[in-house]
Amino acid sequence: MKYLNLKLAHYWKRWRTEYLANLREFHRCKGSAGDKEIEVGDVVTVFEGKKRGLWKTGIVQKLVTDKDKVIRGAQVRVTTKGRPTPISKPVQHL
Repeated sequence: MKYLNLKLAHYWKRWRTEYLANLREFHRCKGSAGDKEIEVGDVVTVFEGKKRGLWKTGIVQKLVTDKDKVIRGAQVRVTTKGRPTPISKPVQHL
């Protein structure tokens, strides 16, 4: 069981670092400097406190900004039980 847990943790670490990083780079504009900010229409993975394999993917519908126009969160449309559901999450959880 310990061996299987080790292999599973290794798989998820590689998935997160390789696949998600490559997916993010694929969707970035070529030649852009610095980190890209989240935008309406972006496809994101939503952190929910569950196992990483159970995290949902969603589409950013609306951005939440503060007085200084810094993006603090987003309203994301995810599919729950076959129905689209809007949820609000901070940028750190996307």
